[in-house]
Amino acid sequence: MSGARERLIGMYRAAIVGAEVESLTANAVANLPLEGRHRVWVFAFGKAAHAMGRAAVTTLQRSLAEIAGGLIVA
Repeated sequence: MSGARERLIGMYRAAIVGAEVESLTANAVANLPLEGRHRVWVFAFGKAAHAMGRAAVTTLQRSLAEIAGGLIVA
């Protein structure tokens, strides 16, 4: 049974990596019209929530936006 579980986990991870959510999220966040320093909340939900949240935070930090908080639900 663990062999099937391992395969399913591998397929799940491959699907997330294949979706390229980090680059898509980073591009979307980079195109937000943020002027000056803004306090921003980050929310990410779903299978790729960790990757999306990480990309959003990294991109926001580069733009000098202040991250006020957030929630990631995977």
